[in-house]
Amino acid sequence: MSAAGLVWSQTAVVTTHGWGVLIHSECGAQQVRGNGLQQPVEWLRAQLAEPTPMEQLLAPLPPARRAPVERLVQALTDRGAITTFPEEPSLDKPASVELVVGAHDFSRAAAHELGTLWQSSDIAYQCRDTAAESALPILDGTVQADGPAGQVTGFRLMLWDGQLWLGRFAGSEQERMTAAEEMTFHLLRSARKSDTGEAAVREHPWFPWLAQEVVQTHLSGAEGVTECVRLSVTPFAKHRHRLIQEQRVPSAAAITASATALVEAPAQDPTDPLIVSRRCAGLVDGVLSPVAPPEESELQQLPLQLSRCQVRLAAGVLETVLGHGWTLEQARGRAVAAALMTHGVSRLDPLVHMHPLFAPTGHDTGAQSAVVLPREQIERALAEANAAVSLGATADHGAEVAATRLAAHLEMARGQRGMLSVDFPRTAQGADLLAIHQPCEELLVAVGLPFWLVAVQVAPGAVVMGVSAAHEEEAVHEAIRQALLHHQSRTAGNEAAAPRLYRRPPQAVYAPATQPPDTLQKTLQEHGTVLTVPLSNGPSFDAALPHKTLVVLVPGGA
Repeated sequence: MSAAGLVWSQTAVVTTHGWGVLIHSECGAQQVRGNGLQQPVEWLRAQLAEPTPMEQLLAPLPPARRAPVERLVQALTDRGAITTFPEEPSLDKPASVELVVGAHDFSRAAAHELGTLWQSSDIAYQCRDTAAESALPILDGTVQADGPAGQVTGFRLMLWDGQLWLGRFAGSEQERMTAAEEMTFHLLRSARKSDTGEAAVREHPWFPWLAQEVVQTHLSGAEGVTECVRLSVTPFAKHRHRLIQEQRVPSAAAITASATALVEAPAQDPTDPLIVSRRCAGLVDGVLSPVAPPEESELQQLPLQLSRCQVRLAAGVLETVLGHGWTLEQARGRAVAAALMTHGVSRLDPLVHMHPLFAPTGHDTGAQSAVVLPREQIERALAEANAAVSLGATADHGAEVAATRLAAHLEMARGQRGMLSVDFPRTAQGADLLAIHQPCEELLVAVGLPFWLVAVQVAPGAVVMGVSAAHEEEAVHEAIRQALLHHQSRTAGNEAAAPRLYRRPPQAVYAPATQPPDTLQKTLQEHGTVLTVPLSNGPSFDAALPHKTLVVLVPGGA
């Protein structure tokens, strides 16, 4: 900010309150929280009546006050109360602007409106008609910066559901066009409606801003590659969106950058909901992503935190999935993970080529012939819990976690394996909360399995399970969470969070082990053949979480 001057916004409405500052600007209504801000805000308002560089603004302040005031200035600038400008204001005029005008009324009207505004600013432009017939309210354009190697950026303007959407894209001509098509794909799938355009253009107050914005020759969006903005009138606000790549193939540079970032990142377990939440924080969007931001409205919290995500399937249908956790971030991470798994399954081909998870003795799994299953059969298997999905640190890890969960469900559903009754671990996380809802006297533990499987009774003859391929403690913690979730789901509004219940298994009698436990392969092959296939959510999500695996049980063999 030191290279720019500062001036108090002439259009923002700024009011101070006991709790902080409220700003109404083109960015919408935003807040700066803090005590005792009235005096410094009024001081800044007076000092910035005329353009003032940051250094000059801070110079008269005691050294101890400069950093807090600079942080306040940054917060007010981010929210539109203070504006910045170059030390020598000048309009960055492009070398050339070309509009591609379609047949839709909006395209012609928008081109005319922008052209009129550019003429008053001495910005030269040219129009050409597109040969493609389009029933959509779209105007495309390209802007080339001045200079022999001037950067070319593209933009797409679209009127949809009474709001203007502006996408600006860098890269090659093919990359710019595919990004524009990606934005249109998301909007068409959002079930909003288009508008007929000439009257809407004449009455739309955002066109003067658009006329200046689209001719800028740099992008400030994600990684300087894409920038998507939604312009609403009621309220008069500008909303930035992240364009998520779902259909298109990323550039080689983007693939290399994503792979390098994952290799250089500290070792992380992507099955941890906190890791999912943090990696996907910038990839959720209510319109331009298949996964909407998590939200908690009308969900009754405590003892666990609950969150839900809307996910738009490949066919355009909306589904809602839930997540839970000790913290809100854990709940949101699990909700996003569940949304990605649901979305990944919906993207499978109608006929899915799968491979056996386990190779016959002396054979290589990669050399085995693919087994083709209809996607509808896979969806039924998931609904009946005869399939499982999981994230993983690697493809093999994801397959192991999913196969372990599938094997645990099959053992509990069959109900023939006896489980030992042991004292309930009263010091385990959540045990004290569970004791509020039910007696906590015993924990049921399976024996003879290649993974940890425990169960907690939550109703007469009914139990919930916890499973882990790695640690008994993880299985116990999951069983306690599932038991708490059972009780919490009985509250009105939380019914969709109910976990799966199983019949209480028969009692086992402890006896020293005389042989090693069954392998995961043997445990699963008692029920049928297990097939596997990787899942994909498109380039953006796959770069953040590359290993997602589906395993399906085919009873009796494939």
